[in-house]
Amino acid sequence: MKFPRTVVGEFTRHALTLMTGTIVAQAIPIAVSPLLTRQYSPSEFGIFAIYTALTAVLTVASTGRYELALNLPRSNLVAAHLVLLASIWAAAFLLASTTLFWLILPLFNLGNFSWVFGLLPVSIAISATIQILNYWLNRRKRYRDAAVSRALQGACFAAVGVSLGFSGFTEGMVLGFIAGQIACLVYLVAGSSSDLATYGRKLRKSMAIRTALRYRDFPRVLIVAHSLNLFSSRLPILIMPISFGTSAAGLYSLTQQVIGLPMQLVGSAIGDVFRQQASEEFRKTGSCLAIYLRTMRALMALYVVPFLVMATLSPNLFSFVFGEAWHSAGIMAQILAPMFFIQFVSSPLSSMFMIAEKQREDLLWQSALLAMTAISLGLGWMADSIEVCVTLFSASYCIMYGINLWMTYRFATAQQK
Repeated sequence: MKFPRTVVGEFTRHALTLMTGTIVAQAIPIAVSPLLTRQYSPSEFGIFAIYTALTAVLTVASTGRYELALNLPRSNLVAAHLVLLASIWAAAFLLASTTLFWLILPLFNLGNFSWVFGLLPVSIAISATIQILNYWLNRRKRYRDAAVSRALQGACFAAVGVSLGFSGFTEGMVLGFIAGQIACLVYLVAGSSSDLATYGRKLRKSMAIRTALRYRDFPRVLIVAHSLNLFSSRLPILIMPISFGTSAAGLYSLTQQVIGLPMQLVGSAIGDVFRQQASEEFRKTGSCLAIYLRTMRALMALYVVPFLVMATLSPNLFSFVFGEAWHSAGIMAQILAPMFFIQFVSSPLSSMFMIAEKQREDLLWQSALLAMTAISLGLGWMADSIEVCVTLFSASYCIMYGINLWMTYRFATAQQK
């Protein structure tokens, strides 16, 4: 099956729009990272990493995952009801999480950082709303708005984090993260409010119930599946402070911030467009092999140079750019290079689990990923070596994301003749 030239052009244009936004969003924080690493210690980076890891993991459950279904229905009105369902779920989650956090927070000895972790429900609620609006804009093909919002979020984080760092404010990066979230949210609300208001007047309780029943597997299966996925990826940050101290988590988080996250977000931008285009093609023909293979080849080509640089030069580059205290983070980046490569290629294509409605298979894979991650980190802890810990973690991810790539390829060719 030959993919239409016009769709290829549209795909490339939209992917470049989102990639530009994500590159700018990450280029600004990365540009100020040499300042941040001299203003904040590895231990303070570790606290920031724990806060953002908890925000990411808990945000998964905060929307019922209904936003992931927004590209599936033909009708915009049905999609608007999915936005409503996700918003109701988010409001209920905010109420429950705020109550729970303020009940259990006194049980932990967090010292001066207690008040910061008390802000977690706010970050989770903002993150949930951003997620819902981004998926709506993706459906409406308003990629420019999504790109600008990401760039704005990165700029605000950098400005507030550096400013507070100069003032000696140890929680400055966490507050910069929240400031970036707020800026992104305000922009997205301003850009989508009139669009959603048009469909909002047509919302009906009976249709919301039917929509909830139609897409019931998203909250029932994907909350668990995607929580497992994010928990697996954030497990080193949550486990390392226990085994090797918060400084180890800070070193790992810098590696993720300056290498893993930018490539992940570029891949995510491509994945956003892939999900929209592949959904349309899959609805029409029952397969989307051409766009799947085209996207996979593009992802592999994009990561060749970063992979080679990371695998050969990371330790010296980290010492030079961020200071000698961060040399160990460069060694971690070198060990994690193969993991970053296969994750970059396979993660955007994992939308096939949703497109082909293979939520249960996704749950099984996520469960296996968590088990492999936990075993690798446990063995690293038993060896009492951070290098062994990171090496085993990287190897387990390479194996599991290779399996993920094989599975999504099969889904894309489900009805291919």
